[in-house]
Amino acid sequence: MAASPSPIPPITVSVVTRDRPAPLLRNLQSLRLIAPLIAEVIVKDDGAVGDVEAVVRANLAPDYPCSIRVERVAGPLGYIRALNEIGRAAPSEFILNLDDDAFIVDVPGVRLAVEILQRDPAVAAVAFAQTNGDGELWPNHVQPSAKTSACAINCFTGFGYLMRKSALLAVNGFRETIYYAGWEKELCLRWLERGFKVIYSPACKVGHLPELKGRDPSLFLRYTTRNNCLTALYDEPWLMVAASVPVRLYAYFQMRKAGHIADPGGFKWILGEIWRCWPTVKRDRTPLKWQTFRRWRELRRTSPAYPLPSTAASENKPA
Repeated sequence: MAASPSPIPPITVSVVTRDRPAPLLRNLQSLRLIAPLIAEVIVKDDGAVGDVEAVVRANLAPDYPCSIRVERVAGPLGYIRALNEIGRAAPSEFILNLDDDAFIVDVPGVRLAVEILQRDPAVAAVAFAQTNGDGELWPNHVQPSAKTSACAINCFTGFGYLMRKSALLAVNGFRETIYYAGWEKELCLRWLERGFKVIYSPACKVGHLPELKGRDPSLFLRYTTRNNCLTALYDEPWLMVAASVPVRLYAYFQMRKAGHIADPGGFKWILGEIWRCWPTVKRDRTPLKWQTFRRWRELRRTSPAYPLPSTAASENKPA
């Protein structure tokens, strides 16, 4: 007689938001689809102008099926610090982190992600594929991997992923100095060093309609360059740092030119930020092994196939 599948453990849903009430409400309403899987929804109001909790309570019907906690901070914590606070406070081992402009489109994909974590304790996170509002997958080149079946990858994408709380705590959380653009890579490098895996499956789908409000191309470019340099300083052996940091700084000018981005004073700002962060980086710097970076590049190049749980694989093929 075949063994019965293990029950699905409850998950915590984590959402950080600031001044984007419409996408947030779409996000929260979509959680009705997976309400039986949810232990608690934690929304971090990261210094919004308005009262996010009042908006949420006024727009969610009395029969809203999820336990929801809205936490307001007086001044902005920053996205990554807010994620760390939610991660440490989460009442369950599995945490579904969603951008406020992401939303649930189906139940089977979330169940599959939970089953992957449940079955394989070496998996730190499951990366979701992003879809449009109708649940149709975006093109492969904008997904966490271009592969069309489940695979191991070097890095998830932050709009939507299911992670293991104990894996986050094992590496002391997200780097809070890298609080905008590129933080996923730095975390995944440290996970890889500890023997954890990140898995992507196109069958695990989340809707994502990027909200452009508050997005500044020059700011994104600055932080991408800054954070790539900080990641090198935190994690790379010194010989690698000597080669990679100049390349990352030069890439700023290439990206600025390619994107036709006017950014007066941007390079000076980047250098100033690196200098400002150096005392913290020096204190926490823990160089990773060379083989970790070789494995990182190998995963990016090959994305090896990953076997899905047999009970779910046949029921969770991407549309």
